[in-house]
Amino acid sequence: MFWDASALVPCLIEETRSTQINKLFVDDVDIVIWWATPVECASALERKRREGLPAAQYTEGYKRLLGTLRVASQILPSEILRGVALNCLVHYRLRASDAFQLAAAKAFDRVSLPVEFVCMDNFLRDAAIAEGFICVP
Repeated sequence: MFWDASALVPCLIEETRSTQINKLFVDDVDIVIWWATPVECASALERKRREGLPAAQYTEGYKRLLGTLRVASQILPSEILRGVALNCLVHYRLRASDAFQLAAAKAFDRVSLPVEFVCMDNFLRDAAIAEGFICVP
């Protein structure tokens, strides 16, 4: 499965949908992420820390992020991927980081069909569905 940062964060720290997302994560034998996803996840952890996330949960979240990096395959940046991301911005209501997420998923989609896209962001989810991905949950 291809994992967007919005879906990984509930695996790192306790959130409303963590139980449901963690089940998907544990059952996934081929976790694939975009190269910059760890930075997006770290940004979310830092934001949560500033908003009052307890130190123990913050530390555990980082440990889980590092553990994820050890097992996940990554889609690396390239000129082609940047072009696909630019094209995604033309066709969908996405932020730059989400355009790269979708472009990376599309790169993975060429290697392994069908691809399940794990995403919690509604705009990115809509774009992924329009591109033919199976979105979960």
